[in-house]
Amino acid sequence: MTVDADSIYTAPYSQKECLWYDSLFVKAESQKSRGYTHLERSKDNILYVKTDQGRIEIFPGHLNPYLSPSFAGQQIIDDEEVYVEEYVIEADHQYYAKVTSFRAHLPPLWFFPRSRKIYLLDLYGECPEEGNPRSPLVQTFRGRTG
Repeated sequence: MTVDADSIYTAPYSQKECLWYDSLFVKAESQKSRGYTHLERSKDNILYVKTDQGRIEIFPGHLNPYLSPSFAGQQIIDDEEVYVEEYVIEADHQYYAKVTSFRAHLPPLWFFPRSRKIYLLDLYGECPEEGNPRSPLVQTFRGRTG
């Protein structure tokens, strides 16, 4: 399947033309396990997924992107050297996807527990092997609850 959007961006570090990008940084490459911080993200651009069933509208907040970094390396930001990773969704690239869901728990209403089922689109940059993605989930989307 392919992805399309109304706007095209130029990713700041890889300089690729893309439909969506997410730039993250960590103080040093050795501190990746401590977690990343958002550096820059494309504006909320509605993405259109072209499938055999038709064209589907997807908001970036409903994506689980399993992508390889389009840029990974050292950069100087605010007079400090940091390790930056950037992920992009390109227009002319073939992607693989599947719909997943999870249940988010909401505050109770008059002692009655409530929850809501949330559907997400897992977007793979490469064909998954036996159902497992080849690339990891983009750091800032891990462990999210809604």
